[in-house]
Amino acid sequence: MPGKKSNPMREMRDSVERFVQEGVAVLQGAEALVVDIYETDTALVVKANVVGAVADEIDVTIKDDRLTIKGETKPDAEVDDGAYLRRERRFGKFERSFLFSHGVVAEEASASYKGGVLTVVLPKTAAERGQKIEIQEA
Repeated sequence: MPGKKSNPMREMRDSVERFVQEGVAVLQGAEALVVDIYETDTALVVKANVVGAVADEIDVTIKDDRLTIKGETKPDAEVDDGAYLRRERRFGKFERSFLFSHGVVAEEASASYKGGVLTVVLPKTAAERGQKIEIQEA
């Protein structure tokens, strides 16, 4: 839920998981995918920077509350390698997985891609959303 206090154990687990995934990605020749993940009352939202990727070539899957995003960014084909004066952007394969402790409804998940940002919305299960109980005056 929005406004939750920070959880040091979860933050440490997330940091270790990110460190391991980025290390594995580098060893496999893939780039680390940079994301923001936040929670609303009804969903978990993942935003990933995938500038240079083609939407049809990004693979987004969810299985057993684990979201996986993978794809590839490619350099400009029309520019000859020898023409570059400076080349700082990185290209190549990327892949990242996230295991959520919240139950999500995979069948209702959606993804959109705009301006180099992939947004994945994972609706929470009814049990995770909770339900407000109205109080009736007796």
